[in-house]
Amino acid sequence: MIQLKAAVLETCTTDRPFAESRPLTLQTIDAEPPGPGEVLVRIRAVSLCRSDLSVITGVRAWPMPIVPGHEASGIVEEVGSHDSPFAAGDQVVLVYQPQCGTCSCCVGGDGHLCEPGLAANRAGALLTGGPRLKLNGEPIHHHMGLSAFAEMAVVSEKSLVKVEKDLPADIAALFGCAALCGAGSIVNTGRVRPGETVAVAAVVELTGGGVDCALESAGVLEAFETAYASAKRGGRVVTLGLVSPKTPYALDVAAHVTGAKALIGSYMGSCNAPLDIPKFVGLYKSGKFPVDKLITKRLPLTDINLALDNMADSRELRQVLTP
Repeated sequence: MIQLKAAVLETCTTDRPFAESRPLTLQTIDAEPPGPGEVLVRIRAVSLCRSDLSVITGVRAWPMPIVPGHEASGIVEEVGSHDSPFAAGDQVVLVYQPQCGTCSCCVGGDGHLCEPGLAANRAGALLTGGPRLKLNGEPIHHHMGLSAFAEMAVVSEKSLVKVEKDLPADIAALFGCAALCGAGSIVNTGRVRPGETVAVAAVVELTGGGVDCALESAGVLEAFETAYASAKRGGRVVTLGLVSPKTPYALDVAAHVTGAKALIGSYMGSCNAPLDIPKFVGLYKSGKFPVDKLITKRLPLTDINLALDNMADSRELRQVLTP
C-alpha cells in the first residue's frame, strides 16, 4: 500500500463558514499501487471549481466517503503497465472524464460522452475498477476518477493527457477543466464562427435583437433564463453550468419552436481531451489564450476549507492549491 495525505469528505454539509465546520479533513489514507492500465501521479497543483463545491454541499450526489478534486496537474511517479504510454517524470493534466476508447461515443469522436467512463465516475471508482483508496481499511471513493485534493492520485491512463514539462504546474491544472470547458464550449459546442455575436448572460437590448450564441456558465437558473432570452431567433444557447437537479424549469415549447433556438448542453466543452488539450496549451504558449489570468489566489492544500468559503462567496475566480 501507498500512504498519502488527502482531503476526505465523509458527509455533505452546508454549514458555513466551511473554515469552521471543516467538511474536508486532511488525513493519511492508503492507496493501492497502480495496476494494469493505471498510473500513480504526484499532484503538483489542483484548482478549485464550483463543481467541487457542489460535492461538499450535496447538490451533486456522490458516494461517500470521497476525496474530491478534479482539476489538477502532476508528475507521473509510477506506471502499472510495461507498455504504458506514460513514464515516470512525465507532466500530465488530469481529465475528469475518462475515455475508454472502444464505446460507440469514443469511436465516433465524442469521447466526452463515454458511457463506461461516466458509469465509473458515478460509482466513485476508476475506469479500471476500484475504489483504490482506503481509510482504516474502509473504501474511500474517487471523485471523477481523480480525487486530486491529495498529495498523490492513482488514476486510469485514460484520465491523463501528457503536456510539456516547461508548462507551469498551476497553469497546466487549468487545462483539466476550466480551459477545457470554457474554450471547448465556444469552439466545439457553440461552434462560434468569425463575425458572430456572442454573449455570456448579456441582454437583448445591447445587441439589437439578440446574439447568435449565448453561453451560460454560472450554474443558476436565473443565468440560464437570461442566456436563453439573449439568443436571437435561430440562435444557439450553450449551457455548461450545473444547476441543481432539483431545480424545476418550464420551457415554452411553442415559443421554442417559433424562435427556432438550439439549446445545447456542453459537457467538458464537447472536447476530445487528448487532442484539444495540446491545442489549447499551444494557444496559451503563443500568447493567444491567457488562461493564467483566471488564477486569483494560491493557497496550500491545508487551507482547502477556507478556499471553499472564498468560492462560495464568489471572492475569487480560480484558486490553485499545492499539496
